[in-house]
Amino acid sequence: MASASASAATPVRVFDRVAVIGLGLIGGSIARRALAGGAAVAGLDGRAADAAAHAGITAVADVRELCGFAPDLVVVATPVRAMPTVFADLDQALGPAATVVDVASVKGPLMAELDGRLTRIRSQYLSVHPMAGTEQWGFEHSAADLLDGAVWPIVPAPWGVDAARFLRVADWLVSTFRARVVPISAADHDTAVALISQLPHVLANTLLAAAGESPAAALGFELAAGSFRDGTRVAGTDAERTEAMVLDNAARLQPLLDRMSADLAATARALRDGRPGDIFARAQQAYEQRQAANRRTETPRTVPATAAGVTRLLEIGARGGCITALTRTQVGAELQVSLPTR
Repeated sequence: MASASASAATPVRVFDRVAVIGLGLIGGSIARRALAGGAAVAGLDGRAADAAAHAGITAVADVRELCGFAPDLVVVATPVRAMPTVFADLDQALGPAATVVDVASVKGPLMAELDGRLTRIRSQYLSVHPMAGTEQWGFEHSAADLLDGAVWPIVPAPWGVDAARFLRVADWLVSTFRARVVPISAADHDTAVALISQLPHVLANTLLAAAGESPAAALGFELAAGSFRDGTRVAGTDAERTEAMVLDNAARLQPLLDRMSADLAATARALRDGRPGDIFARAQQAYEQRQAANRRTETPRTVPATAAGVTRLLEIGARGGCITALTRTQVGAELQVSLPTR
C-alpha cells in the first residue's frame, strides 16, 4: 500500500472521504492536506464555513449532515472540552465503516469520559496527536504542509482497539504527512506531553507575564532577541485554549511545576551566595542525553493485525521508537521502525 516516500506535494491517499469537525489551525491543516491528496473532504465549523468552502472543502451544518457525507475517516479537532458532545452525536449517526479519531492534546480524561458515552462506535475510535503547530490559530493560518514530517502519537482506547483500523490510521499518518508515528498508551502520552508541551507553555506565559509587569518592560521588549523570542513564542495567544490544556492534565503537570519551582529557588539561593548552582551542569548532561537519543537505528518489523500486534507497537513507542514506513498486508503490516541507539 502506502509508504513514507510520499512527497509533500503528492501525499498518498489512504482514506477517500475525510470529514473534519473543527477547522482551526490543526483541523484546517488536516483538511487541506487530505484535499491535496485527492480525497473528498467535508468540514464542520460555522466560523470557518465560507473560507473552507472557498478552499474546496464541503461545508456541512451539523454532525448528521457530516455523517451523510459517508466519510471513511472522521477527525474531531474541536477544543477538547467540546469533544464529548461531538462524540455523543457521532455515536448516534456515524456508519460502521468509518474510523473516527480525535487530535486532543490530553488523552486520559477524554477517554475516561468517552468510555461512558460511546456505544455504537467504540470499536471505530482511536486517538492521534500531531506534535506540531504554531502560535497562531484559526483556519486562516492552516496550511496543507503545516504538519509535514511531524511526530504523531497514536493512542488506542483503554477499552480496546480494532487492530486493522489502528494500522490503517498509522498508514494514513505515514503516507499523508510523512509522519513519525509513535504508538503509546494514553497514560504515557499524557505524562510525556506534560513535560515537553504543557510545562513549556506555562513557563513561556510566566516569563512573558514577568517581562510585561517589569519596570524595564519597554526597554526589555526593545532589546529582546532570539532567546526571549523562542522562550515566549507560545505565550500570550489563545489563552483560553492554553488554560484548558493545562487544566486537563493538571495531575501530571503540577508535580513538574513543583520540581521547577524548587530548581529556580535553589538557583536563586546559589546566586545570592555568589555561586551559579548546579542547574547549568545538569542541563549540559540532559543536552548530551538528548543528542544521544537523536542517534537512531532503523530496523524492519512485521506485526499482525491483532491486539498482540498493537501491544508490540506500544512497547516500541514506550522505548522512544517510532514508525517511519508502513506497508499494510492481508494479515498485518510490514514496518520500518526507528529506535534510539543504546
